[in-house]
Amino acid sequence: RLVTWFLSIALASMGFLAHWDNLKTRALLEEAEWELQQMQQSCSTSGVLQHPNQSTESPPQEESMFWLLVFMGAVLLFGLKLAHFFLSERRLYYELQARVPLSADKARYGWSAFTLYRVDYWLSFNHLAKPLGLSTVIMFMIVVGGLLQHLTKGEPWGSSFWEAWVFIVDTSAHGDEVTIRTRASALTLTAVGMFIFAMVIGLITDALAGLLDSLKEGRSAVFESGHILILGWSDKTIPLIKELALAEESEGGGVFVILADRAKEDMEADVSMQCTEEALKGSIVVCRQGSLTTVHDLQKAAVLTAKSVVVLSDPQMTPDEADGLAMRITLCIRGLGYEGGFVVVELTDVDNKDLVQIVGGELVETVVTHDFIGRLIIQSSRQPGLAQVLESLFGFGGDEFYMKEWPQLHGHTFLEGLFWFEAAVPLGVLKADGRCLLNPPDDYVLSPGDELVVLAEDDDTYWPATAPFITEVSKQYVGRQSSRRVRPENILIIGWRRDMTDLLTELDANVPPRSDVTLFSEVDFEERAERLAACARSKMMAFQNLKPHHAQGNPLVRRDLEKLPVEDYTTIFVLHEEMDVSETSADGRTLTSLFLIRDIHKKKADNDCIIISEVLDPRTRELIRASGVRDYVMSNEVVSAGLAMVAECRAVNKILMEILSANGNEIYLRSASEFVRNDVELSFWEVMAAARAHSHICIGYFLHTEPPSAPVLNPPDKQAKRLWHSRDELVLLSEK
Repeated sequence: RLVTWFLSIALASMGFLAHWDNLKTRALLEEAEWELQQMQQSCSTSGVLQHPNQSTESPPQEESMFWLLVFMGAVLLFGLKLAHFFLSERRLYYELQARVPLSADKARYGWSAFTLYRVDYWLSFNHLAKPLGLSTVIMFMIVVGGLLQHLTKGEPWGSSFWEAWVFIVDTSAHGDEVTIRTRASALTLTAVGMFIFAMVIGLITDALAGLLDSLKEGRSAVFESGHILILGWSDKTIPLIKELALAEESEGGGVFVILADRAKEDMEADVSMQCTEEALKGSIVVCRQGSLTTVHDLQKAAVLTAKSVVVLSDPQMTPDEADGLAMRITLCIRGLGYEGGFVVVELTDVDNKDLVQIVGGELVETVVTHDFIGRLIIQSSRQPGLAQVLESLFGFGGDEFYMKEWPQLHGHTFLEGLFWFEAAVPLGVLKADGRCLLNPPDDYVLSPGDELVVLAEDDDTYWPATAPFITEVSKQYVGRQSSRRVRPENILIIGWRRDMTDLLTELDANVPPRSDVTLFSEVDFEERAERLAACARSKMMAFQNLKPHHAQGNPLVRRDLEKLPVEDYTTIFVLHEEMDVSETSADGRTLTSLFLIRDIHKKKADNDCIIISEVLDPRTRELIRASGVRDYVMSNEVVSAGLAMVAECRAVNKILMEILSANGNEIYLRSASEFVRNDVELSFWEVMAAARAHSHICIGYFLHTEPPSAPVLNPPDKQAKRLWHSRDELVLLSEK
């Protein structure tokens, strides 16, 4: 290689010097020609004529020498390169032959087969192989064609090479040739040019097709910052995008990047079909296909510049496999040095939560889907209408949770701050150390670093007034809160879940002592007992307030359901059974069981019973509402809304977990007559003050109407006065 480069540089230098001498000679000849013209003009005036054979043309020897040296250099360089390549390949071939056993078929390892293999290897792994090969063919034909033109016409080398190039690119240029030799030479170059043109068209077509395929398959990099990155694709992806779009509406829209091991065209088709421009609210969705555990693909999705990352659980895997994949994704993100935000990880088994938290550290916020849904179902079953309140709290469709520090409230108590916001309802305090205090004591003093947690429509729609809207309410208007008698409950659960033990554990913490629960499904008794016993042993737990009972039957068959003592149950859960069916089919099974058990209860019992069902497909909601059912849980939508809220503000995760937990503050519905008199018109401010007198925070109300109305949270006009009837219900945040 050194010899090759040395010779090429030497030849190029010689050619340059020869060309430089040629340029100087041309300059001298032009000067002499100008002087000769001046002499001719003076002689013509004196009658002296120029000799007819006198010529001023420069001899072409210098130009010919330059192009001859260039030609010799190109040929020598090409020959040396070719020789070096040939010798290198022969060396590899001989090394291969030395390793071939004597018993092997020598013909299989011949030189022709080896040459084809090396050419295939070069074309496969060198992305410039085709352009370089084509350029070599073109240059070789120009050199050969120039040589032919020089030999047949005797023209200078520069003109010969230029004519050879013209014959290659112009198919009609050879028509002016008259002799047989020049026509044959020109025709040969034109035929080769047609072949080269076809190759160029093929290369351009392949390059454009490859570029379009790359864009179509989502292999190009994303150049965004401050976006939300969604890793994975599941039935929660579309609802998650819709909720995030609502959250970013006040900012003019956001950017959501989806990276999943799924065809980019399929993802874009689903997004465009289910997310209209109105639903996106000005936001942009970018889809990319790739592996979620590959550093290159994560960087391609601009993970390092994202403000938050949402890791969705893979529905095609078992719970442990899906959580293991989520843990590996979290480890990859942390290994990349992601510091721009935080990672929200969706898990399917609560037992894996601690492991993912250890791997991710402070970077991770975990949301356990099954545990989340189980808690939501249990909380929704405590009172009729509570499911609607919880559904309104989750997501960005109405009022949601916001945190902000207000320096003007420093030094004031929480009781004073409770009545300073006309467009928001304060719920608690987020301390500087990360702790969240919901419904703190009245005498809690707001300090620097404390952020007030409120329920508001948006983060720019509320601000504190110059003074509280109310300081106290007359005690003569305040009702007397009646004591509630706690009775044991008898609960029926229709369907079976993998995490039934976790569901029963949470239910055990919410029911009074000596309560009973009946598990009705098609699963055998022995299998149920083994699953429950195994989970109980692994978690070293025992039910304190709940006594399980078992009944076997088909939830879709009326005669099996009629065998149950429906009239004795106080609460009935209709769960979505984990089966390998579509959302529509699963909801069809759930609705069948729901309507059957409602009809049976209506005919056999006269007591009030809360019947709550789990629904997956949002389209099923309209069917349920049309039938007059108020209590249902849109599990996928609510989980997606929870993920979106945590992705926008990680502190919301603490609020949601406390609201859905049996410990701490929860959402309750209470009759308005327990706090205010029904013969006096009072404003919502006064109702809030009356509820606060009993250590509750009133965040909204249910009005008694026919048909039942939707809950009103964070009323817009809190100063309007009205009569509060005994059947009106207040929505309260309070401890048990």
